[in-house]
Amino acid sequence: EEVAKLDGKDVFSVLFSAAIHDVDHPALNNVFQVKTRAELAIKYNDKAVLENHHVSFAYTVIAEEAGCNVFKDIDNSTYTTIRANTIAMVLSTDISKHFEELGKLKTKTNQQATSDVPFPDPEKNEDKMLVLCVMLHACDVSNPAKPNQIYLYWTNNVLQEFFNQGDKEKELGLPVSMI
Repeated sequence: EEVAKLDGKDVFSVLFSAAIHDVDHPALNNVFQVKTRAELAIKYNDKAVLENHHVSFAYTVIAEEAGCNVFKDIDNSTYTTIRANTIAMVLSTDISKHFEELGKLKTKTNQQATSDVPFPDPEKNEDKMLVLCVMLHACDVSNPAKPNQIYLYWTNNVLQEFFNQGDKEKELGLPVSMI
């Protein structure tokens, strides 16, 4: 049974989004960026600060670095679609959007269970994008589902990042973030 109509642009978009979704991450979260009035927070108006930065940084490298323009031979319509998909998917990895996205997914699946409304409807781009966004976000937070050795390695790295941020917050006289 066909669940979604993914074309080459969709597949490229989700793989590209996965590859760039944390590029140039400064190891200090969105809350820290906003609390410290960091340049990135100002640039992105306190909204999905790091996620906006990841997309912007990746597209800047693609545009400015020799040999990096993976889009040089595609038409403007394809580029525009891939860019819109990429922006939506990377922004969906903002943890502050977790419950909003989960709520949308639950609503859609509940509607399907109680009516003849299919989900995802292969004809609705909105449904396809919701599934792709939730899928990328699920991969982003999937460390607990990995084999123990990999899970523990990344857990230690993430915890160290959190502790380092807490230390910086203390140094700056800020309340330590709940992480």
